[in-house]
Amino acid sequence: MTEYPSLVELRLLQELFKESNLTAAAAKLSLTTPTASHYLTHLRNIFDDRLFIKAKNGLVPTSRAEEVVEKVNAACLRLRPLFPKKPFVFLKFHARYVLVV
Repeated sequence: MTEYPSLVELRLLQELFKESNLTAAAAKLSLTTPTASHYLTHLRNIFDDRLFIKAKNGLVPTSRAEEVVEKVNAACLRLRPLFPKKPFVFLKFHARYVLVV
């Protein structure tokens, strides 16, 4: 059976590519470092590639990681029109609720 990465795992790839640091990428996504590490291991198994290699200045993407991130970025851009332009701000939402007991 073919395994596919989750959206969170794909977002982690994007952030790892930007940050070159697992802890920083995890923090940006509100993940713990162990969870991000687990996701990275899963991604490595799916793509059958190390994806990022430890170096003195952080994690360096492999050519396969660069290829995947490029495609993920392109897919995200194509999906952007599906979402509202302005984020929902709860504090600006005014409604009246009646609680019947």
